Amino acid sequence: MGINHAISVMIYAMQSQAMPISVYATKLQSQVREFEAEPIYNIMIKFDNGATGFCFGNIDNGNGYDAYHNLFGTEGGFIFESQIDRSYKVRYWSNKTTGGKWIRPLDKQDAGDLAWPEDTTTPDSGNVVEHQTGACVGHFIDCIKNNTKSPLSFVNSQTIAEIGWAAQMSAEMNKEIKLPLDWNMAIQFFKSNLKL
Repeated sequence: MGINHAISVMIYAMQSQAMPISVYATKLQSQVREFEAEPIYNIMIKFDNGATGFCFGNIDNGNGYDAYHNLFGTEGGFIFESQIDRSYKVRYWSNKTTGGKWIRPLDKQDAGDLAWPEDTTTPDSGNVVEHQTGACVGHFIDCIKNNTKSPLSFVNSQTIAEIGWAAQMSAEMNKEIKLPLDWNMAIQFFKSNLKL
């Protein structure tokens, strides 16, 4: 599912104030290339505080990483736009961190002390060799050696996985799926819909 990165950012941004409680998704038959499951074009996530998040995506296009992310809330906002020059790809504002002003963290001159490291990669390439896989594995091993918890842990990523599975179920069944996922229903669904 090409919009997992956007869902991950959304859940991370919301985790201090709300938990996801349901998912509704739509799909469309692939137009460009075949997939195991039909491409999901939008996902609506409801949260327990009344907030609603939307992710729109199209992995069926030439590069599933050509994504536009726009998160906006009462205390801040985040935009990722893969199709523009690097220094403008990421923009964000926060009442706490940036004084309510937009900054471009990939542009040291614009962001100052809030600039991100030079080696920060952005998910705008399908070439996974360019992704920070080595750094992630190194981080994981450091956490094991130092007995510290990682934000990249399996426990933390379980919510993203559940949302992805619920989205596939919702898109196929054309109905809202409650979270946490009913595992018996999910197992039955995926066994009966598995394409081998």
